[in-house]
Amino acid sequence: MKNIGKLFWSTTAVVMLGGSLVVNPLESNAFQKVGNSTVVVEKGDTLYKIAKGNDMTVNDLKKLNNLKTSKIYVGQKLVTSKSLETYKVKKGDTLYSIAKKYKTSTSTLKKLNKLESDKIKIGQKLVVKGKVTEQVTQLPKTKKIEIVVEGEKEYREATLFKSSLGYYMYVLKGFTAAAEEPNKDIVFFNNDDSFFFRVEKLDNKTSLEQLKIDSEKLIEHVGKVNEMSLKDATKQMPDGSKLYLHSSNTKLSINVIIIENKGQKYRIVMTLPNKEAAEGVGPSFYGMLKTLTK
Repeated sequence: MKNIGKLFWSTTAVVMLGGSLVVNPLESNAFQKVGNSTVVVEKGDTLYKIAKGNDMTVNDLKKLNNLKTSKIYVGQKLVTSKSLETYKVKKGDTLYSIAKKYKTSTSTLKKLNKLESDKIKIGQKLVVKGKVTEQVTQLPKTKKIEIVVEGEKEYREATLFKSSLGYYMYVLKGFTAAAEEPNKDIVFFNNDDSFFFRVEKLDNKTSLEQLKIDSEKLIEHVGKVNEMSLKDATKQMPDGSKLYLHSSNTKLSINVIIIENKGQKYRIVMTLPNKEAAEGVGPSFYGMLKTLTK
């Protein structure tokens, strides 16, 4: 699914969807509508996947594109947001008064316009309705990622995995990533699928303390649960790691990692049987997890 940023030119303003908003503060009109944001259907896309990735329902997506069924085809363009409405700030305006006028909230206006405070200035252009999607840097479909085995760095070819949970991660050859159940993905070693890890999308409202309690219960059946030092394990931990738990017995080891990436929390549960292959699979798991990003 590819996001397309449309560029609209007029004598007074330039607006780009899927990226930043550039306007001429001298424009005389206080109100303006601009065009739609679209995606191009890729192999493996479904209406559900596209709708979820754009904070919509399948029915909304079908209505917006006049679809009678859920069938879509590769290369098809789908509109994912209605026209944006913009407003030029005038003397006497406040963020509150503008929000009230358009029957919205100041927090919504701040989010739409990426404002850090309630301060606005005369001539400033604000999006008051619609959705502005962030411009996503196009990630290469394949790249070599760093793996550290017994202290030695190696670089291996990996393929980009786009998760329906809203993140991207590079997966090495010899491993498979797939959606497993609601809010969870699984990545396993093709030669022995008893080696695997799960990525679970968490409720951001859940505190780290509660996540620790829940995670300890999740793996305490294996053996004593130990909280590991993130400082000592920084080199192998994914970016944004908040908690690292370990439990093991004579047959296997399980690690739980809580990470926060761009405001979203995830729980990683890694299962490593005590077999010879663990020496290579473990570092591969960590190498892939270090590429996880929203």
